Amino acid sequence: MLVQAVLGSILSLVFYFMPNVNSAFWIITALTNQFAMVMYFLIFASAIKLRYSQAHVHRSYSVPGGKLGMWLVSGAGALTCLFAFMICYFPPASLETGSITFYLGFLIGAFLL
Repeated sequence: MLVQAVLGSILSLVFYFMPNVNSAFWIITALTNQFAMVMYFLIFASAIKLRYSQAHVHRSYSVPGGKLGMWLVSGAGALTCLFAFMICYFPPASLETGSITFYLGFLIGAFLL
C-alpha cells in the first residue's frame, strides 16, 4: 500500500505542472486509458493463444469460424486497442496542455513506471 501511495502521489504532481485542472485531468484520464488498453490487448492475445494451446477444452461460448474467426475477432479487437492506446498521445486542440514535450514525457514515463 505504501508503494501505491507513493506512486499515486507522484502521479498527482501533474496538477502542479499543467496549466489548469482540465489539462491535468485529461492527462491522467489518458494514462488510465492506456493501462486499460494494455489489459484488453492481453485478453485478446490470450484468446488466440488459448484457441491453439487448449482447443480441446469445452467452453460455454466459442467464436464461430474456427481459428480464422478467432484471429479476425481478436485481431480486430487488438488493433482497436492499439489505436485507442496511440490516440492518447494526441491531446485535443481545444485543451491547453502547456508544453507538448512535458505531455508526451509524462505519459511515456508514467506508463513505463
